[in-house]
Amino acid sequence: MQVYTGDTRKLDFIKIIQDQGWGRLWSSRVPTQYQQDLTPNWVMDNNVYSETTNKKKHPNGWSGIRWDERLHQIIERDLEPDFIVLPDTMGNGPDTIISADYYIEQYAVHGFYNEIQTKYAFALQEGMTPDTVARWLDVWDEYDHVLWIGVLFLGGGDDFKKLAPAWARLAHSRGMQLHYARAGTPAKVKHARDSGADSIDSAFPLWEQSRFEEFVKAAS
Repeated sequence: MQVYTGDTRKLDFIKIIQDQGWGRLWSSRVPTQYQQDLTPNWVMDNNVYSETTNKKKHPNGWSGIRWDERLHQIIERDLEPDFIVLPDTMGNGPDTIISADYYIEQYAVHGFYNEIQTKYAFALQEGMTPDTVARWLDVWDEYDHVLWIGVLFLGGGDDFKKLAPAWARLAHSRGMQLHYARAGTPAKVKHARDSGADSIDSAFPLWEQSRFEEFVKAAS
């Protein structure tokens, strides 16, 4: 199971991340080529969670303009993320589908996303079921030559994440990966692993040394 931590500038933590073969999840900014070389495995989140919940810093919520800017930086810096998370709506499955439809239509069909040679992740949120997502994926299969949706990104709250085994079965049945987002405790790391998740992200180990060591044991 691939592990991605949050962004950190602590060199001793980066060394452990390297030794463990982990990667990093970037949200509000894009790594430089040097930072990518330090941890070649990395993913680009859409930053919806932070821009939605941090009203003081982002009073108008998530910005598609900032999203576009980050994608252009990936192209300009010739970077290679493991995957990029398509925009979603936190806690709202139907609106997430509308958002994903919009961005695929606006960018993928016109070739923009194809400039970044990587797979994309579709965020799973409350209100979705494996059946509805399977039908949605069927609709977009014909566009996999311009945008490869290769990851289901399990967002949502704790109750929604209890369905992780069902989402893993759906992902694997279609040759996709399941990413378990915000695995914030060792118990969630275990749940993700037991559910069949292929990767996780967590900011849990970045707060203090003791947490980092506890997380290493849980994720190893």
